[in-house]
Amino acid sequence: MGNLEVAGEKDISLYGLSVQPTGFTRLFINGQEMRCTWQRDECVNDQGMLNATQVKAVFARLVRDAISVRGYERIVTDVKSQGPAVTLKIINSNGRKYSVDLTLAIIKDKTWPRVAEEWRTRRRNGWPNQSLVNKICQDGCHLVAKQPKGHDVPEHEKGCFWRFSFSAAEKNLFLHGGQGEASSCQKQVLRILKALRDELNLEPLKSYHLKTMLFYECEANPHPSQWLSTCLSDRFLGLLRRLENCLLQLNCPHYFIHNLNLFEMLNPKSALNWPCV
Repeated sequence: MGNLEVAGEKDISLYGLSVQPTGFTRLFINGQEMRCTWQRDECVNDQGMLNATQVKAVFARLVRDAISVRGYERIVTDVKSQGPAVTLKIINSNGRKYSVDLTLAIIKDKTWPRVAEEWRTRRRNGWPNQSLVNKICQDGCHLVAKQPKGHDVPEHEKGCFWRFSFSAAEKNLFLHGGQGEASSCQKQVLRILKALRDELNLEPLKSYHLKTMLFYECEANPHPSQWLSTCLSDRFLGLLRRLENCLLQLNCPHYFIHNLNLFEMLNPKSALNWPCV
């Protein structure tokens, strides 16, 4: 998306804005013509700041309009806007039900965000290799419409925040990280841990938490031979120990933004009472 500029310290000072929570940023639109286009749907304020909540609402409306125009109301039984995604509940001709998430993601340019600089320069033992690190950083990351929770941000500013999303980078790590071969137990370990989470009803624990821990486990065990199917039990126990430590410390560092704690909003009492701790 052209004519976009990520907010810097000068913008925050100039407009008297609150400090940006870690992992989030604001976007400004340059150019009067482009601003006027977005102002029609109240997506831009007088300073040219792009309102993530309003843009998400426009996206959800367009999705609903498309379903109506195409005559898919019988197939798409429900449309909900939750988190950064618009979720479609779909039922096919055989009666099978599916859930599909559509996420509006913006990429301004292919520069690596400063907030994730530590990941670019992190000392590693071979995983991921340097060429893949370079490729991921060259591709940059996306921005998605998600409000910060639990942060000291004025209510009227929350809708203007965009969250950094590294989903493309994560996909690259799975596909080209070196443990994605057919003989690897990487996905199997993650699948087992997700099943365990569901069986024990560890509701606040998200798939993203487990995937994050898996990436750290890959860094700790960088050689493909350590992820052979014969090593399944070792890798599973290693990941389980990592989960236990994260819960005991109530700290699960974001894989790309190391000083962002994914467990920041976790209830300490409920987490420490989980069967796996």
